[in-house]
Amino acid sequence: PDELWLAGHSRGGQVAWRVAEHVGPDGVIAIDPVDGAGRRPTALAAAAEPATFGSRTLVIGAGVGGKCAPDVVNHRHFAAAAPPGSTHTVIASMGHGDMLDDRPAKASRRMCGGSTDAAHERSTVANLVRTFIEPG
Repeated sequence: PDELWLAGHSRGGQVAWRVAEHVGPDGVIAIDPVDGAGRRPTALAAAAEPATFGSRTLVIGAGVGGKCAPDVVNHRHFAAAAPPGSTHTVIASMGHGDMLDDRPAKASRRMCGGSTDAAHERSTVANLVRTFIEPG
């Protein structure tokens, strides 16, 4: 059968969350999601209230925070607002920009901090996602 999964990183996680509120997908995957509006968000938006969707949800958070995913709007708020039974995993050595590669990754690590081995962090995230969406 066909399934609809929504996923996003950073503000893309916020977008996936918002879309899920309207379409009720089979699952939502938010990779180090950032909530709020504007360049330097200071208040929750999408995760301010409990999720209105009941989809299977995986929230993956970066353990290396920083100004790119500030505590006031980071993955912990999405995990708290997620539907019951959701999974929240924090990768301690991962930085917010470790999901990026090449030049964007280098710029992000300068601004936000991150792992010394971003390829390993990307592989870890890929394995978490694959395990989460595989049936059975």
